[in-house]
Amino acid sequence: EYMAQAVAAWAGLRAQGNGEGERVGFLIGTKRFRSNQAIFALGSRLEIEARVQDQHGSLGVFECSIRAQGLEVLGLLTVYEGKRPESGDVEEAVG
Repeated sequence: EYMAQAVAAWAGLRAQGNGEGERVGFLIGTKRFRSNQAIFALGSRLEIEARVQDQHGSLGVFECSIRAQGLEVLGLLTVYEGKRPESGDVEEAVG
């Protein structure tokens, strides 16, 4: 979740800088996830990083990490980013 939020923050800042409106994002999957600890110690100061590895249209792959003293979590996140649907579009789709 922390990694996905870092990607969302990056995407939001990029969209804002390009003068684009709100977009929605979905975490499609995670690959090569590794963690050297099962939990984060309460009060840990986490350093979270997300770097674009590949992007094609609405799909992107991000190399992510979470680090703290004695902690290292790594993973590749695949995400989808698209335009926010209008409320009428959602009502039509739901039926």
